[in-house]
Amino acid sequence: MMKVGAAGYVLKNSPLADLAHAIRATHSGKTVFSAEVTQALLQPKSEAHEPQHDYGLSQRETEVLALMVKGHSNKQIAQMLTISEATAKFHVRGILGKLNVNGRVEAVALAIEKKLTS
Repeated sequence: MMKVGAAGYVLKNSPLADLAHAIRATHSGKTVFSAEVTQALLQPKSEAHEPQHDYGLSQRETEVLALMVKGHSNKQIAQMLTISEATAKFHVRGILGKLNVNGRVEAVALAIEKKLTS
């Protein structure tokens, strides 16, 4: 967030006085971060990042997931990969199971968060 120009970050459960202080400080050109954010920023990289989880996705499932992330429907995925729509649905069900999610939206969110596709 700092790379894109954030002047501060205050947690939403911070006291109102902290929020007011942060607004005044950033307005005057200072940088303000909550103590919890500062602690996270100062942790060594190995502690700050959780280990990558191998969800056991096949190469084809990874391709399907990448197309899901781009917002394609099962029908579009089938056409793009020259497979039947039933096969596309089969892959999507497999992805949802392996990612342990309840739907496409959760799968896409997890894929983005964990950078499961390129």
